[in-house]
Amino acid sequence: MSRFVISLVAMLGAVSSMLLLGPEWTANQQSLLSQRSFVENIESGAVASMAPARSIRVQKRQMQNCTDWQYNTRHAFYPPETQTRLAQVCSDGAARILERTPTTSAAWMALAISHWNLSDAPAALKSLARAQETGRHEGWMSVRRLDIALRIGFDDQTEPALRTEALTLGAREMPALFDGNRMVDQLVGIYQRAPWARDWFTERLEEEPPGIQRQFLRRLRAAS
Repeated sequence: MSRFVISLVAMLGAVSSMLLLGPEWTANQQSLLSQRSFVENIESGAVASMAPARSIRVQKRQMQNCTDWQYNTRHAFYPPETQTRLAQVCSDGAARILERTPTTSAAWMALAISHWNLSDAPAALKSLARAQETGRHEGWMSVRRLDIALRIGFDDQTEPALRTEALTLGAREMPALFDGNRMVDQLVGIYQRAPWARDWFTERLEEEPPGIQRQFLRRLRAAS
């Protein structure tokens, strides 16, 4: 009898592990897809939603993908309906993560760019502010948050009050991006990608000590 009970418990444990690991495996595999493959799956209907993940590592990769894929050069060439569908899938995935862990900065960041691409600037800025509050000391996120803030702030369709709010949020990211040449190089990259924000950058740099200004100019010349 005891042998039967032990076998039954072992079998139930194996089934439970499969039920738990199955969705996690799916989420991990989905997060490893290239941008092209993921978007093609959305367009074909093969992917209707982002697979739920419990692992922080997988969640962060999902949210980083959602952020990067919605503002890189390739995204600009997608049809409007594809951009909207990608934003919705990412928005739903981010919201699901935040229901369980409301301090996940990467999810707030993905939610911000998703709201922006869904033409909801107020919600985008609210999410961007939460991303800043919950992940202030993570440099790779500072780069993306600044990039998103500038896109919102310098869009002609953004209302003046929201534009000011977006640029204020962006300015708060600057100190973290002067921490070493690697981060300054990231800032230089944003500067080069955003010629429409050059005057804003110049004004922010003029507020920094001369040493930081020289560091930025050195890295800019090296990248040119």
